[in-house]
Amino acid sequence: MPHTSSAPSTGRVIAAFAILYLVWGSTYLGIRIAVETLPPFLLAGARFVVAGAAIMLLAHRRGTAIPRGREWIGAAGVGLCLVALSNALIVWVEQSVASGVVALFAAGSPLLIALFTRQRTGVALGPRRIAGLALGTIGLALLGSATFAAVPDVTIMLMLAVAMVAWSVGAT
Repeated sequence: MPHTSSAPSTGRVIAAFAILYLVWGSTYLGIRIAVETLPPFLLAGARFVVAGAAIMLLAHRRGTAIPRGREWIGAAGVGLCLVALSNALIVWVEQSVASGVVALFAAGSPLLIALFTRQRTGVALGPRRIAGLALGTIGLALLGSATFAAVPDVTIMLMLAVAMVAWSVGAT
């Protein structure tokens, strides 16, 4: 009997990464364009309300029960971190800061997510993951050193830091 693998094909993996890079990579540019015509907090909230409602409807159609009680409390905590404290701040900041600067700053989130997950689970990161995180952080520091100096206001840098930490907490 031939062995069948449930692993995705190389083509599917490459396609998934391409979609991820295009969609996620264009998020900050899309926000920058949208804040020129839409109020920032309306933009930040509306996109998540529409996406959340669509996902919940699709899941319900597939047989998943509508969340109840405690599930809403957990979702509210995640929403507070991801939408109110992260995305809303990022949309607000992008009114005055280039999308590339915001994207570079937000690219530090994987390091925080790894550290918060390590703290929460107690599972060691491992040498390969540590090396990858170190290389990524060094790359961000090199790319961002001159760029971050161009940010006009310390308050904006603090808002970006809060947004990055909030996203990382919400994601773990």
